[in-house]
Parts: sequence; C-alpha cells; structure tokens
Amino acid sequence: MPGPPAPETITVPLPEGGEHVYRLVTVGSWSAPDDPIAVYNDTGPVPDPPLSELEKSWLNRRTGQ
Repeated sequence: MPGPPAPETITVPLPEGGEHVYRLVTVGSWSAPDDPIAVYNDTGPVPDPPLSELEKSWLNRRTGQ
C-alpha cells in the first residue's frame, strides 16, 4: 500500500543552530511501482516558502488581477 506523497522540502535542524532544507528532486522506484523512493537534493539553494492563499490575494489586489 503506497504511503502519502513525498513532501517538497524536508527541514533538518543543524547542531550549531539554524536549519538545512533538502529539496525534492524526484520520486522513483528501484524495485516496483508500489515501492517509491524520494530523492532529495542536499546542495541546492533553499527555495522560498510557497505563498499562502492570503499572500496571493494581497499580490493580486496590488497588481489589479
């Protein structure tokens, strides 16, 4: 039985403080389609967090859309 979808990012606390964000690269399978494996990028830039619906509405009002 497949589990939930892989999250877009995983945040891991660092021992010295702060955090490191891993971004999802792909979801594939090494053995069977019902056994997916998520692969994350540990060296890429940290993406901006997605805008909330409220923030999107503010931007739409500002741009007149």
